[in-house]
Amino acid sequence: MSEFVFRGLSTFLTGNYNEILISNLENLRNKFQCQLPVEIWYRTEPEESFKEQFLQLENISFMNVNNFISDAEKWNGESLKALMMFYSEFQEVIIFNDNVLFHLDPFYLTKHENYVNETNMVLFSYENKSFEINEKYIEFAKKIVDNASDSFPVMQEYIFSNVLDEKQKEYFVDNNVMLVNRTSHISTISKLLKHYQEMYNNDEIYESMFYSQGFWLMSQKMEKRINISELPNIMLPRKDKIQEKVLSGFHLDKLCYT
Repeated sequence: MSEFVFRGLSTFLTGNYNEILISNLENLRNKFQCQLPVEIWYRTEPEESFKEQFLQLENISFMNVNNFISDAEKWNGESLKALMMFYSEFQEVIIFNDNVLFHLDPFYLTKHENYVNETNMVLFSYENKSFEINEKYIEFAKKIVDNASDSFPVMQEYIFSNVLDEKQKEYFVDNNVMLVNRTSHISTISKLLKHYQEMYNNDEIYESMFYSQGFWLMSQKMEKRINISELPNIMLPRKDKIQEKVLSGFHLDKLCYT
């Protein structure tokens, strides 16, 4: 794709879920009639025979992260999402993990009430689990946000207050699926990408899940409103015999599986 495109899908090829990704894209094209263009980002060059399977689906482009950063081996699938967002050719981009199986055409997400309002960013799926204090995460979060605001999640106020409730729960955004209007949030994306680049230049490397918190943390820093789906990871039965974990569900329907 050489021209700027209004809307599309983007994913990072980890190499661990290649067959799932192929199946997902085949379903999108053939079963759900989804014609959105797709960017597949990679760090290690895929075999030509493997790339051919994707290219047969049409409107698929491959993007090498090494063309944009010099130390790609330090980055992980979560931190690379900031790079993918910044350099994507789409104005509105749906970023999804390569182990996600969409259960319907994700185009409908652009009509989601929590996206079409003034926020223009929705992060789908979160985990709310028993609390275990992690000093490294506190250190990571404070590198982005230096104080809690009124809209700061109550589950993570302990980062700044040092006050723990006996019923404390942790709150992590999973970012399995993200819908972002780059035009509305380019300043947040740009600042987060630069922040990650500086961290890696200084060899400050953290757990992968920490980087997935960067989008909402930086949005707090920039005082930009976003929406995070109110549904945690839940178990629902599939229509076939395979039982898998449902990541997000909206409008009483199932969005995707992993």
